[in-house]
Amino acid sequence: MRALAGAFGVTAIFTAAKLLRPSPPKSITFEQENLDNVVPVVFASEQTNANLALLGDKAFLFNQKANAFIMYGVEGRSWIAMGDPVGPKEEWPELIWRFREKCDIYDGRTVFYEIGREELHIYLDLGLTLIKLGEEGRVLLENFSLEGSSGKGLRHTVNRFEKDGCIFEIIPRENISACIPEFKTVSDAWLEKKNTREKGFSLGFFDEDYLNRFPAGVIRKEGKILGFTNIFMGAGIKKNSTRYGRRNIWRHRAVLPFR
Repeated sequence: MRALAGAFGVTAIFTAAKLLRPSPPKSITFEQENLDNVVPVVFASEQTNANLALLGDKAFLFNQKANAFIMYGVEGRSWIAMGDPVGPKEEWPELIWRFREKCDIYDGRTVFYEIGREELHIYLDLGLTLIKLGEEGRVLLENFSLEGSSGKGLRHTVNRFEKDGCIFEIIPRENISACIPEFKTVSDAWLEKKNTREKGFSLGFFDEDYLNRFPAGVIRKEGKILGFTNIFMGAGIKKNSTRYGRRNIWRHRAVLPFR
């Protein structure tokens, strides 16, 4: 009887806790008005990954000046911010704390995915635990070369593509719309070959409006596009600059194998 009473007590406490827990938010919906406000902040940012905000699959938390934001999604109880805040760094601490408070209101777990290392102390002050996922690669363009043993693998790949008659081309943003049908063909073939569905959040997916916002790199053979990638550009990048490769190429669709 004592065990039964204990079991009833535990069940009552658990039920009360569930009832008192804040209700989760309704599913986050895409709002064009928010995206319109996001665009100028993205284009003013040196963070190339800020362009992920333009995918249209995230919600946004703005600061009071509306010149910085956090993009995020909700999965179960996890509130997942994509990267660091976008905007002036002096606005980051307030935004990060506001995001944490918003998560707490809904009893959500605060997650920041793929943050940089420059402002880690803010996240530590928030009481979050850091987990290293990888590193960001940068290429010093003025010293880059395919010569020597270090460039052997990439040099072999380039030579093979050139031997097969392939050329690489960068298509400016204003000409992208004419290439969308070929992009669609490549994208569908890629999804079928990989036996997968479209990605999202931290990865691109096929969307005409999204692709039309960026220039693209393509591989052609006999005039036909075999593969493409949209190109993210950060603010303040000088044309023909030979410094660090801040123009981040974001993998979107791999080149199809030759037959």
